[in-house]
Amino acid sequence: GLEGQREARRSPLYGEPDFRAAARVVDAQARPGDGVVYVGTYRWGRLPFAYELRRAKPVDVFAETSMAENGWFSPQECRDPARCLRNVQRIWLVVTNFASDDYLGLPTKEAELLRRQYRPASTATVENARVLLLVRNTPGRRDGRTGG
Repeated sequence: GLEGQREARRSPLYGEPDFRAAARVVDAQARPGDGVVYVGTYRWGRLPFAYELRRAKPVDVFAETSMAENGWFSPQECRDPARCLRNVQRIWLVVTNFASDDYLGLPTKEAELLRRQYRPASTATVENARVLLLVRNTPGRRDGRTGG
């Protein structure tokens, strides 16, 4: 029975995203003013990821009204995604899908804005999830490359 008890208390549960490990990635590297965006076709990470954060306080970029203000388990999503991006220079993209497209599951407008205005700077893979750090493209360069 001991082995079954260990498996029942395993974190994360078998097959579930490891939001604790994903949050540790962000906690270790976050800066004031960072944002976060959640993408999931498998499991939505907003609540469990926010619960696991210890130090970092990234702004939920596409949430116009927080969960607490909305009085529900989800926030009111931003009606104008471009306005909600404001001047956020770095965004943590928390991905819980099994596809190679990190933006799969994100509304089209939001995905297009992120693809056009940001570039991936790093990717961390944890059990059944990925955490990408997106940084804003250099002004004047649409492809996000810097330098000559």
